[in-house]
Amino acid sequence: MIYIESKGVLWYSERSTQAIVRVHDGCGMSSEMTAECSAGGLTIAPLPAALSEVPASLVDSGHFEDLNSSCSIRDSPHSSPTVSLPAAAPPSSHLPPHTERLKQNHEDELRQLNEKYHAEVRLLKENHNDEIRLLKENHNDEIRQLTEKLSDEIRQLKECHCNEIRQLKEIHGAELGKFKDNLHAELRQLNENHSAELSEIKERHNDKVDSLLQRITEANDRFCALRPKLEEAENRIKALEVENEELKRSHLDTEEKHKTIYLEMYKKGHEAAKLESDMHQGNGDAVGNSVLTENEKLLKELNLTKKDLENVKDKDFVSSQNLLSAKEAISLWNFVRKANYRRLLETRQSVSKQDPEITLNFLKSAVYYFLTDRENSQRHLSAIESILGFTDNEKMNIEKAYLWR
Repeated sequence: MIYIESKGVLWYSERSTQAIVRVHDGCGMSSEMTAECSAGGLTIAPLPAALSEVPASLVDSGHFEDLNSSCSIRDSPHSSPTVSLPAAAPPSSHLPPHTERLKQNHEDELRQLNEKYHAEVRLLKENHNDEIRLLKENHNDEIRQLTEKLSDEIRQLKECHCNEIRQLKEIHGAELGKFKDNLHAELRQLNENHSAELSEIKERHNDKVDSLLQRITEANDRFCALRPKLEEAENRIKALEVENEELKRSHLDTEEKHKTIYLEMYKKGHEAAKLESDMHQGNGDAVGNSVLTENEKLLKELNLTKKDLENVKDKDFVSSQNLLSAKEAISLWNFVRKANYRRLLETRQSVSKQDPEITLNFLKSAVYYFLTDRENSQRHLSAIESILGFTDNEKMNIEKAYLWR
């Protein structure tokens, strides 16, 4: 005999009902199983492992009413594991009375639980809405307070910032004014110093310009004073060149004349030698005396002719020389200057014709090499100054003008 005891309803609907039951057999064995009652009949299956460990108080609470699973029954050794009842009629007609009561009790409990659950849900919703409303109001108040507080802080910060900016502007304005005053003072000082320096520089330059203008005026005066002398010297040079040509021609004529004289003297000497040899051969004393007298005369004439020839040669050679080299002119001038310069200065009025010609030739050579020989220009200038007889003051002025150029 099998006895089924209800432990709690798992779920309930209009078509079927599933509950946990305890099955007792005649041997004193019992086991918990699930029983499902539907239009097809009653099905009993073993309780799943997940529900076998759940306490009965939780099963009776109705929290497992949504569980939807098939159950198998753990039967006694003499029964099959699954008991199925035929569904020939509605399940209510085949259930025992206590099962019907159990079902009704379970249905009532389910309704009560549903109502209680819905009431609790409504209460929770109302509480939640009240809390939300209170939180919103509190948050709105806090937000408003925070907004006002932030506005006050921002306003205070703006006022502080404006005050600081105003103070900084005043401080910077004062400092900027002081800096501008210092700059203006420095600029005035620099302008005064610059004006003083500029005036000094202008004065120095004006003095230099005046001195240069004075030197230019003096140079122009000297040039105007020397211009007639230069023209006279040029005319003299041209006349001397013409005279030089004439002297060249006369020199050639003199050379021819001297050749003729030398030839005649050679012939006379040859004749004298011949007469002397005849005298030694014993032609007589009278003849010897006459030959000696004649030889002495010829020797005197020869010496005189030789002296005249040397004088003419020196004069023609000096006057016919066009230009000397730089070294020759300087050495010749130094040599002649030592011998003749003092005499030329002392006896300027009684100078012979040969000395001015030599001096003019030296002056011509010195001027030429002064203009062409740049390396020894100072020496040529000194020679020109000595030839022209400038004083020490004049030489100093000439050297200053030459160095300034």
